[in-house]
Amino acid sequence: MGLRHTILMIAPTSFFADYGCHIRIWQEAKALQKLGHRVVITTYHNGDDMPGVEIRRSWDVPWLKRAMVGSSRHKIYLDAALSYRALETGRRLRPTIIHAHLHEGALIGAVLKRILRVPLVFDFQGSMTSEMIDHHFLSGKDSRAYTMLRRLEQAINTQADALITSSENAAELLRRDFRFPNDRLYTVADGINTDRFRPLAETPAWQAERAALRAEPADTAAASTALASIRSTLTPYTVDSSYSALDAALIILREGLEALLVVVALLAFLRKSGNSDKRGWIWAGAGLGVLASIGAALALQAIFSTVSAGRNRELIEGITGLVAAALLFYVSYWLHSKASLGAWKKYIDARTTQALARGSMLGLALLRQAFGAFYARGLRTVGLGVDAQNLSGATRLYERAGMVVAERYDHKEKQIGREADK
Repeated sequence: MGLRHTILMIAPTSFFADYGCHIRIWQEAKALQKLGHRVVITTYHNGDDMPGVEIRRSWDVPWLKRAMVGSSRHKIYLDAALSYRALETGRRLRPTIIHAHLHEGALIGAVLKRILRVPLVFDFQGSMTSEMIDHHFLSGKDSRAYTMLRRLEQAINTQADALITSSENAAELLRRDFRFPNDRLYTVADGINTDRFRPLAETPAWQAERAALRAEPADTAAASTALASIRSTLTPYTVDSSYSALDAALIILREGLEALLVVVALLAFLRKSGNSDKRGWIWAGAGLGVLASIGAALALQAIFSTVSAGRNRELIEGITGLVAAALLFYVSYWLHSKASLGAWKKYIDARTTQALARGSMLGLALLRQAFGAFYARGLRTVGLGVDAQNLSGATRLYERAGMVVAERYDHKEKQIGREADK
């Protein structure tokens, strides 16, 4: 047995459901496990949990329960949520290889491989732009968004340190249309575990339904019953979800409660610190935030209703999705970079000094936030090195926060050398 790897697998789909892509993902995971490697799959919030496979799901989306397969506008926010889950899992797991499925997974993996500094394996299962045309997400190759998305697809392909396909035809497509280097291209044919995935022909119920459908002359009553059973089984895969006013209201309620908590916390801090006369600034800021939200909503409604008609809609959706994913990556990376106590203390020190030039109220709030964070992590004493001669007034702020002088130091220096001694 050679080196055993820890593999972070990214599956931007509702794993597991009865689709060919999902079966390939599951079979590859089981094959890698059999070789002694650890496989952790990050995937969407919905899907079946498969036995013997570690799965990390993204945030739950209560209004979307059906399996997500192929191109869909829902995948914009689903992929954003999956990006955060993959980053979080990667930071905890410390994988030695990232194995990404589908182009969305490869795009997420391309960012993660730079953060985690590990190689990326891309499991290519077909052309992204061709699938978008097949699912009517793009009107055709003459669409305005096609050229941009085709270039994006090629850029995603080239990010992989190794790319595997399920057929020689797919490998030839990559060599011919995308000029992918042959030395990084591998073909791994699909395999199937026939003990687990097999027709239900051995069950009495399926035998009876098949006999009714094949009867001569046709047994219409039995055939209708069999067709009704088949239709009932397939219905969950065909029903599309849609947004309603209730969905929008729940989002507004959730975000409104979060904003209200921030406002209440700021007001409570002002009261405890003896600055109740400054509450007007808090209410003014909250009011301006509401007005800004209404103005932004009206502006977006006017702009999108004009420019999102026809083929422009595809371009706007693509750009919006990429911007949202980039923003989420930035915020996630920022949060993780402040996870350690040392990094957080350094950040608070820098922000507190900057806040001094804007008013002691903000600086004091940051200090108290830092004290609470240190206390929650087990520290009972905090210390700061302060330049007492600094004109920013830092010492007054620290004393107001309850800190006292523990030690004083004088820093002395002298230039030495022949010229300095004269």
